[in-house]
Amino acid sequence: MPERRPPSPGPGASRLPTRFARNAVSNYALTAVLVGVALVTTPILTHHLGTQRFGIWVFVGSTITYVQLLDLGFGGAVVAAVARLIARGDEAALERALNTSFFILLGLGVVGMGVCGLAAAFLPGALHLEGSLAATTRDLFLLLGFDVAVSIPMDTFGCGLVALQRYDLLNATLIGVAVGQAVGWTVVLLSGGGLLLLGIASVSISLVGQGVRYVLLRRLLPGISISPSRFERSLVRSLASPAGWYALGNLIDNFRDQASVLILGLVQNVSGAGIFAVGDKLATLGTQMGTPVVLPFFPHAATLVGRGDEAELAETARTGTRVTAGVTIPFCLVVALLARPALIAWVGTAYERATPAVVILAAAFGLRSLCSAPILLLSGAGGQRLVAVLGVVKASLQIVLSAVLGAMFGITGVAVAILVAVVAVDTGLNLPLVTRRLGTRFTLTVLPVLRAHVIPFVVAGVGGWFLAQDEVLGFVRSHNRPAGLAVVVAAGLGILLVYVVLLVLTGLDRATRRRTVVGLRHPWRTGREAFLSTGSTPPAAVQDAGGKTNGSVPTSSPSPGRAPTGPGGRPTVGTGGDQDR
Repeated sequence: MPERRPPSPGPGASRLPTRFARNAVSNYALTAVLVGVALVTTPILTHHLGTQRFGIWVFVGSTITYVQLLDLGFGGAVVAAVARLIARGDEAALERALNTSFFILLGLGVVGMGVCGLAAAFLPGALHLEGSLAATTRDLFLLLGFDVAVSIPMDTFGCGLVALQRYDLLNATLIGVAVGQAVGWTVVLLSGGGLLLLGIASVSISLVGQGVRYVLLRRLLPGISISPSRFERSLVRSLASPAGWYALGNLIDNFRDQASVLILGLVQNVSGAGIFAVGDKLATLGTQMGTPVVLPFFPHAATLVGRGDEAELAETARTGTRVTAGVTIPFCLVVALLARPALIAWVGTAYERATPAVVILAAAFGLRSLCSAPILLLSGAGGQRLVAVLGVVKASLQIVLSAVLGAMFGITGVAVAILVAVVAVDTGLNLPLVTRRLGTRFTLTVLPVLRAHVIPFVVAGVGGWFLAQDEVLGFVRSHNRPAGLAVVVAAGLGILLVYVVLLVLTGLDRATRRRTVVGLRHPWRTGREAFLSTGSTPPAAVQDAGGKTNGSVPTSSPSPGRAPTGPGGRPTVGTGGDQDR
């Protein structure tokens, strides 16, 4: 079984997840494909379905997304358990864990189908649908309910690919499903088909993707088979305990992300909530660019614990912070600088008043990137309880502040509430507590990164400010939207280029700069090494200062792979951009 046990690394070799560069590139490729599918299919769906049928399509898809939460956090628990057992080389325990997980999720899938059946019975009437539209909506719910019943247990095999650090294979299947569904939708609509045929095409292609993931995992782990005889009741509790904390973390994250818009609509008005939602979508660009590189650290932490390398978690946390901040902070700066022209060029002047909120949110998300990798590492290493509890604290503070400041200051007040929650909880509580549990100090994790970014941030920020306020904003106001968007993108790329050049020149030591130049010729092999050295201290100093873990690093974080997609690749039929979430 060639993928069963990762080779024992030498000192310092575990600081990056296995196949890190390949997995990060494949994550970015999936993100790009999903964005492209959304851009292409949304106008096709809206044009051919019409307002009412498109609304039904989106509503059913959104409902199914919430039904999929019935996996109750077992996705994250399966990834962590499988990664540890693979690292230990325990084939018998691995087979029992996969079988137990599969049959637990099979039962939850049946429950999900029952929920979809209830939705089919009652929601068409609640939506005031009659006649053929009501019947079609019922059939669509039942069809997608069947898909949920199959997809939830089949997530086990997607989770196995994540645990093996084979995001490249997982993402290849998700890309194939996304493109296949886009083509299927287009063919159905151009042939005169309606909602039910769209659902059949979506589910059929999704199930093919699930089957392919099963085949891929069997090829990587040929000794594994699925049979009820291999279900082990004694494992249920060991999986259910971390799964409960994962589920709580996922629920809190989903609720917190939606709460700001809901609260603003209640304390102000629906118009303000809509404007804030657009600004929030723009502000999350930086976070979206950082997510593909941070996801592999979750299964990597479980692998380290499985093979007894807990002491590597400290340096891996520092490495992960350099990676995530190095990608996220520059993009957040660009979003903040170009917020006003970007909003005007993208959605028009009616949304321009979201500019201060976008700037504040970009600052919050940039700061949050400093603790993203440590939180995922602790979650993968067994500390999901602490992460979930801190998530509850943050959500509570953010909701209260959003209600108070939103009522007083509207859109900007809610953005300030999010920033305060990030500063108080993420940087004030999460970083010190999480890094300590990982065997290091938050000053050793954060300060080198901040020092490396000071000069690039100041110089690119000042130059980008004058560029955005003069040339870019003036051009956007005097030209059409496509031309304006093109200029905004070009300006953003220019600011990023300046930032990266200055980071290389001022944030790297001489040896690392030389490796960076070599990396320009061989970027796949050496480029990441130069990038990861940003803000690092000499290895001996890091080893002396980093401390050791005690081996008992006890996982709620977002389920691994949920952004941009979940491990199992379940379909979401929204507007064409969120399938296989």
